[in-house]
Amino acid sequence: MLGLEPEPLGWFETTEETLAFLREFFARPDTPRCAREVIGVTYDACHLAVEYEEAGESLARLRDAEIRLAKIHFSSALRLKPTDAGLKALRSFAEPVYLHQVIARDGEGALRRFTDLPEALAWAENLTEAARGAEWRVHFHVPLQATPEPPLGDTREHLTGVMDFLARDAGACAHLEMETYTWAVLPEPLRAARVEQQIAAEYAWTLGELAKRGVGE
Repeated sequence: MLGLEPEPLGWFETTEETLAFLREFFARPDTPRCAREVIGVTYDACHLAVEYEEAGESLARLRDAEIRLAKIHFSSALRLKPTDAGLKALRSFAEPVYLHQVIARDGEGALRRFTDLPEALAWAENLTEAARGAEWRVHFHVPLQATPEPPLGDTREHLTGVMDFLARDAGACAHLEMETYTWAVLPEPLRAARVEQQIAAEYAWTLGELAKRGVGE
């Protein structure tokens, strides 16, 4: 099965854009009738959290539109208030290996998108704290079991919302994957243990959270 994956600043990045793309694709006269059986969505919790979406609502919309979930990525993004202290801490996550899209939200809910973290930091450099927005979310996959130290935070609440959805609809998706891939580029405080130890800790956290909800029993 082919799972198309919404991603910040991608061809489609939100649930609404994903549904619009698939509705148009499935309606094409040259699309094979079997397409709905072999083409679905890979839901990355980090990506949709960066878009400020609510997990249960997003997943329910995909289900109600009869879009198959090919895979769910268990992942968590960075979040912060863009204060001087917040941006100072965030700079340690700016690295050249991966793309780290940023979406800033102001107090009215309007969103501003940046292709990569250095672009967002440069934009904010000479602005007041109030002008930078109320919150930033950053496409940087952080370990599931290790919340960054304040003033940074994470979007693990979105991920647990995904787990809550699976507890209500256990047949929604059979392929679950922890999708932390940034071990080699994490700032030092999040790299205190060897990679294999961190992966083992992440497995333990994930399995424990699923067990609380009776998922996978």
